[in-house]
Amino acid sequence: MLTLTLLDVAGLTGLKPTGQTFDPDSHDSEISFDFTRLAYGNFIKDQRVTTSVEVSDKEHIAFLTYWLSMYIFCSRSIQVPKGFKTLAIQLHEGRDICLSKLILGSLYENLNQAMTSIKEYQSGSSLIIPGPIWLFQLWLLVTFRTKLAVFLPTNFTMAYEDRSTEGIGLAMLRYGNRNSQELFSIAHEALLGCEVFTPSLAPFTTRVRGPAWFRKEFPTSSIEDEAEINAIWKAYLTPTFLSSRITTSGPYGVYGYQPNQVARQFGLVQPKPSSLYKCLDDLRQP
Repeated sequence: MLTLTLLDVAGLTGLKPTGQTFDPDSHDSEISFDFTRLAYGNFIKDQRVTTSVEVSDKEHIAFLTYWLSMYIFCSRSIQVPKGFKTLAIQLHEGRDICLSKLILGSLYENLNQAMTSIKEYQSGSSLIIPGPIWLFQLWLLVTFRTKLAVFLPTNFTMAYEDRSTEGIGLAMLRYGNRNSQELFSIAHEALLGCEVFTPSLAPFTTRVRGPAWFRKEFPTSSIEDEAEINAIWKAYLTPTFLSSRITTSGPYGVYGYQPNQVARQFGLVQPKPSSLYKCLDDLRQP
């Protein structure tokens, strides 16, 4: 059994697995931000200020709104969704939002929706799969890199050696003339063909690249780092529920996260996989 974990998210993006669960309904900021022209081109023109070199609060929130909708959660809409405003404002204010859990929960939701879309797909119609699929692509690449037979262009060699996270380096790799459908097919066959667990299936147990907190030893011998590192690994290894809800009008998407079923991906011994939730009462967290 293999799956994307919070350790993988941290290794690919440098995002911590700790922080508050984002709740779009608990917005109590004094900062307000709104926009009327939703098309991406018009949004950029309207929010760009040329009278000052300083970045205003409004400009920063506008940038975060655009970044979240276009590059992180990859909205299906061809316009900037207003629903991302609340998250953008809270990030601007420096609130300790756990983006890694929110992104992973959103990916679980979008992959679930993608399965339905693929089953219902008819030849000649369009198939659009929104969401942070880029994270899934990076995970497939780091896990099945040899089978996908990708290569690094020589002009990227220095930048690749200086990569701060593994995800940045993976984005530099090239696939030749193969399209996404061919690459996903190869990765799918590789995933189904995993009969023996090999070190390549747990690429982040060594934690060579990434932020300082990611590379620190666990268990740590440092009293100074002990609380932070233990909290991070507790987040990695604790079964929980991941919310995918980003907007107030969005559905209450909740997805199970059970790292106990893929312990080998953390460099640990794998017991017989089973659900930790035996009855409904186990699902009711305080």
